[in-house]
Formats: sequence, C-alpha cells, structure tokens
Amino acid sequence: MLRVSDTDPDLLCALEDLGLSVSSVVCVTEGGVEIDGVPAELPDGADEVVWLSA
Repeated sequence: MLRVSDTDPDLLCALEDLGLSVSSVVCVTEGGVEIDGVPAELPDGADEVVWLSA
C-alpha cells in the first residue's frame, strides 16, 4: 500500500485496527481482500482513501 488519506479520522482508525499501514501488502482476491495474508473486510469508504500499487 502506498498511502492512506487522513481526511476521515474515524476511517483511518478503523483501517489501523485492521492492521493496515503504509508497508502492508494488500491483495484483492476472488474471495475479497487480504491484508498481509489475512482476510479482511474493509469498512465503507476505504476504497476512496487507500492508494495501492501493483
């Protein structure tokens, strides 16, 4: 992951609680999303504040 916007502090805290950080490896799979190899359900709005790199 490259960057997380800090415009929504509550969303930022929710992502942090999931273990998401700038150095996290995020994989989009057929079954959903994995953060550092662990399946995760992202909160609403996460798709608008998280920047990923391939």
